Amino acid sequence: MGRNRFREDALKYWDIKCEDAWTRFEEAVRENPYLTAKEFCTKDMGCVDPFMRWARRTKHNITQLRQQALDERKKAKGLERRNSTDDPTPGNMFIQFVPKKAAGLYPYKGISLTFPDGVNLSLQECTAEGLSSLLDIYNKRKEESVCSH
Repeated sequence: MGRNRFREDALKYWDIKCEDAWTRFEEAVRENPYLTAKEFCTKDMGCVDPFMRWARRTKHNITQLRQQALDERKKAKGLERRNSTDDPTPGNMFIQFVPKKAAGLYPYKGISLTFPDGVNLSLQECTAEGLSSLLDIYNKRKEESVCSH
C-alpha cells in the first residue's frame, strides 16, 4: 500500500511540474517553432523522459503545437502561399528559384525589382548570373503572354 501511495504522489508531482512546463513550452515554441522538446526540457526541467511520457499520457501533441506555431508565424508575416487558381494574376504568384551553384556564393542580398507592368519581385539572395537568368526568364514569359493575346 505504501508503494502505491508513493507512486500516486510521484505522478501528481510530475503532472503539476509537466503542466507548468507545457505552458512554458507553448510560449517558447511560439517564439521558435523549431524548438525541440529535448532542447526545451534539458534547459527548463533538466530531464526529457518524464515530460515526454506525460505529454503522451495526457495527449499533448508536440508536432501539432509546432505546426500551429509555424502557421501563425507565416500568417503574421504574410507568407501564406496562394494557390494559383485562387488568384491567377502575375502579381500574386510565388516562384522559388533554386540556385545551381554552391551555397555561400551570394554576393547580393535584399534585391527588390519593380517592373513596368506592376510586378514586384523581392529576392533574399542572388548572384549576378542568377539575377540575369531571372530577368531573361521573366522577359521570355512576358513576351509569350503578349504573343498569346
